[in-house]
Amino acid sequence: MEKLIRHLTILLVLLLAACPQLYADGRLPGCVHADKSRLWRFEGDGLEGFYDKLDSCYLFGSRGVNVWQLGDSHLQAEFFPDRMRHNFVSHRPDIRYVRGILFPYSAAGTNYLGDYRLSLVGKWSFSSLLKPGAESIGISGRTAATSDANASVTVSMNKSGSSEYSFRILHVFGYADRDGFRPVATAGGRRYEGEKTSYGYAIRLDCDAQEAEISFVMPSGCSFVLSGIAPDVEGPAFRYFSSGVNGAEVCQWNRCSRLMQEAACYTPDLVIIGLGTNDAAVRKGTFNSAQYRKEYLQLIASIRRMAPGCALILVPSNDIYLSGVNNRWNRDVERSVYEVAREAGAAVWDWLDVMGGLGSMNSWQKAGLGAKDRIHMTRDGYNVTADLLYGAIMQDYIRTARTAQ
Repeated sequence: MEKLIRHLTILLVLLLAACPQLYADGRLPGCVHADKSRLWRFEGDGLEGFYDKLDSCYLFGSRGVNVWQLGDSHLQAEFFPDRMRHNFVSHRPDIRYVRGILFPYSAAGTNYLGDYRLSLVGKWSFSSLLKPGAESIGISGRTAATSDANASVTVSMNKSGSSEYSFRILHVFGYADRDGFRPVATAGGRRYEGEKTSYGYAIRLDCDAQEAEISFVMPSGCSFVLSGIAPDVEGPAFRYFSSGVNGAEVCQWNRCSRLMQEAACYTPDLVIIGLGTNDAAVRKGTFNSAQYRKEYLQLIASIRRMAPGCALILVPSNDIYLSGVNNRWNRDVERSVYEVAREAGAAVWDWLDVMGGLGSMNSWQKAGLGAKDRIHMTRDGYNVTADLLYGAIMQDYIRTARTAQ
């Protein structure tokens, strides 16, 4: 039976296109080293278990799959994770999937994808993992805090006018400092009270919705700290959520005391980590590879305690320029990531090599894939990057399925 399932999986993936391409004719600019796009696997990476879950999801829809992508500014704008999300569900358009973690980025004065709206009413203050002395930080790496009894949040999906996303459940990540606090959602003219959970609160509706207003029962003197809202559906679904903060380093995510507690809402089957760009952005200083590896191993240990057996893929930094100078410390980041992968048991997708190594950002920029700052990608660049990473995962998935026959 196992061999039959694996064989059917291979046929399904091959027939339904294993790797969507940004360019209709399948050709990529010469600056993209697609031949380097593969997973370098090390013992204990957990990918076989993840592939078994993909089998059940793709073939039978009998279980959901949870993927968590953790990183920095490459993720905050969400071009990269959004492309990954759509790639994973491209094989089975009938599979239900959800949008991921929402945060009021606009009110906080920072960038995001903009395909949804989180509108705030009342007085709120904002913080992030970059700020010392900030409130306990969770899943988004940011917080919005209020003690205003008249505060509310309106969730509006599909800002573009489509009907791609709907929800039956609203996971409200965060915490209050007084008993008696609870969120209340109004959707379709009906009110739904939230229930306390380990990660915050869950509000369950009795019908699908695309918009809801969340108000708060706020005891006197109470403060509430919001770290994100995740619209969800009932039953098996593909859930791809991401956490990215502009400027984030590994050590800063380690200081987020509520991160794993809130991530456990969607206990991930696969975690993709891309951190190191900011750790190595030391300009005149020296990149501390030993400290970086120590912090990275600590982060992975926390993830494995939260989600034992989950698969791990580590992504070294892309090529960047700082003040017009190519940042050569990124080769040290790359070497350190491989060392961490060997020690902790993780796979590696080598973004730096896929780009073409040190100095390759210039070529990517000329091809319209690298941004003007020569640190980030354009939207097309993130789409290409996501397609290549996704393709590497699918190629390994197919190879593993064939080996199992």
